[in-house]
Order: sequence, then C-alpha cells, then structure tokens
Amino acid sequence: GLEDLIHIASCKDIKNVDYLSRTTYDFIAPPAVADSLFSKVQSPIKQKIILEKSGHNGFLQEPERFWTGFKQFVISL
Repeated sequence: GLEDLIHIASCKDIKNVDYLSRTTYDFIAPPAVADSLFSKVQSPIKQKIILEKSGHNGFLQEPERFWTGFKQFVISL
C-alpha cells in the first residue's frame, strides 16, 4: 500500500525527484502546459506518466494506472 511506498522512499537517499501525471482531458492544466512544466523540472530523477482517459484528477479517475506507475517509480529509485 501507500505506507509501504513511503517506507521504501524514506529508506533511500532521495534528494530531488519528480513524478508528474499528465492527463489528456485536463482543462485546468492542459497537456501542453503539463509537458512544458515537466521539461523545465531540473531534477536528475523524474518521470511523467500519461493518463489518457482522465481530466484534472487523473489519480482518482485512473487510480490503478496512476498508483502502478508511482509504485514502479518509487521502487526504481
């Protein structure tokens, strides 16, 4: 669960990482804006996941895809 991911992340020497989920149907932060922001993130460790069936709250609309990607990202650190 989420507690396990937090524990895994806290055991690693992580200083600056970024995980961004970008959604296709987000009218608050449209894809082009999210992509531009991600390109400006200067973290050496970053990942973007694209949720193609979601609006602004992709983690709620596609929770399995979001959390699977997040888990894989944290474990890869």
